[in-house]
Amino acid sequence: MYLSLLVINIQRINYNTVSLKTTRPTGFSFVPGHSCLLHLPGTEQHTARAFTFISTNQDPHLEFLIKKSADPKSITHLFMTAKPNDVLTLTGLFGTHRSTGPGTFIAAGIGIAPFLAIARSHPDLAKESTVVWSLKQATDIIYELELRQRFKDVIITLTQETHPTYQHGRITKELLTAVPLHTIQTCGSYEFNKEMNLLIAKLNQKLQ
Repeated sequence: MYLSLLVINIQRINYNTVSLKTTRPTGFSFVPGHSCLLHLPGTEQHTARAFTFISTNQDPHLEFLIKKSADPKSITHLFMTAKPNDVLTLTGLFGTHRSTGPGTFIAAGIGIAPFLAIARSHPDLAKESTVVWSLKQATDIIYELELRQRFKDVIITLTQETHPTYQHGRITKELLTAVPLHTIQTCGSYEFNKEMNLLIAKLNQKLQ
């Protein structure tokens, strides 16, 4: 698959994250929660980068969340400074996240993206589901109001900041005992997913 897209606009969401909207090719669809590879033509020194759709298949446009990488050579910097009518290319669709029924979605950082897409595409499912979201600080939080409106419960914990509105620290087994442990999906770094899966496995063993 090789599709050409045009940038419509870029909207800043917080200090290091933007929403990128593009045109939508006729007949194009995707699985909510999945990602694709985007590339900026003319930047051959950079490789294509994976981004998650946060639009729905009913939207006339495509929308992606882009978080600026700490690496100054990362192509994310170029995507964040793209201009309307700039051309992007989309290749490949992939991912494991999808709607599998009500449950618990556990995310770290920008890993909230596929769960936002699922909630926007399946509002009835979201109304019966819980989000547990780990971030470094309050300024990293995005779309909080929408998430709280869409999901039954949203638990946000900050690892590097104490804040009166949110929990503090990493996601622990104590925190997870308060949420449904059926139909769980996790999204974050490899290390985060591995840690969460181990915690969930231990909790499920105690429940058996």
